[in-house]
Amino acid sequence: MADAVFREFERERMVIEEERRQTVESVPNRKLVELFLGTAFMVHPYRRPIIGWSSSIPFMDIDYVERFYETYHVPNNAVIAVVGAVDPGQVLEIVERYFGRLPAREIPPRDISGEPVQRGERRVEYRAPANPKIILGYHKPTLPSPDEVAFDLLDIVLTGGRTARLRRVLVEEATVASSVQSSSSFPGVRYDNLFAFFATPRSPHTLEELEKALLSELDRLKEEAVPEREIEKARNMYRAGLLREMRSNAGMAGLISYFEILTGDFRYLSETLEQAEKVTAEDLKRIARTCFVDENRTVAILAETGES
Repeated sequence: MADAVFREFERERMVIEEERRQTVESVPNRKLVELFLGTAFMVHPYRRPIIGWSSSIPFMDIDYVERFYETYHVPNNAVIAVVGAVDPGQVLEIVERYFGRLPAREIPPRDISGEPVQRGERRVEYRAPANPKIILGYHKPTLPSPDEVAFDLLDIVLTGGRTARLRRVLVEEATVASSVQSSSSFPGVRYDNLFAFFATPRSPHTLEELEKALLSELDRLKEEAVPEREIEKARNMYRAGLLREMRSNAGMAGLISYFEILTGDFRYLSETLEQAEKVTAEDLKRIARTCFVDENRTVAILAETGES
């Protein structure tokens, strides 16, 4: 943070170019995800890949990187979390010794355009010599929305564990899918994001059959209350996930800094556990009816080359 030296910049930039070729350009599933995000988000930066576009990486220059570093890698834009059997006064002395000499700088306001409301389904297709796959995404709010924990629990109800609903119905009973996963906060949690589903059809079933079966299960959430036993199981898994992270000092520090950065208050960690206890079947039905609607949906399909 104080004395960074950007050695071998040109060489490292070439490393990143090669990394993108190996991990994105030659991997159809990752190309599909890029296409999906670029379709779901029209203006928000979530549409841009973290590693960058292959056409833009060669033009990254050292002056830009240094300006970015000097602007944002400053004490007043950082969070330090210290966990363990420590003396607070001694810790503060150490922090002051190493960071106190670093000047604070004015952080430029974030000029990030909010994503406009989606008014119709968007569909996109990527063809490659690979196994077919489908991604469905629905726009939703993020923290500090009171529904964020409800979306997390619904995510667990649908795909959290071997006995989760979508795995049981689509993979084991209907055998229309070989795999199905979901994420209630894709691709990130700082800004409003997507509730996304990732599924692969099981031969001889088609992508169309899989999509129809998946949408049928989402429609079911709008009409039928999720049984309390499924909600309680989701609560237990949600609670257990946080508690497992709290078992280590590193995990606890990670959680504290995570919630401090996202919500401005690390105490939200305890609040989120309390919120999970209050989520009801009616809450899950309400967010399903609000979120899982046709005009809010983006669909990306990976079709095998030569498939009609």
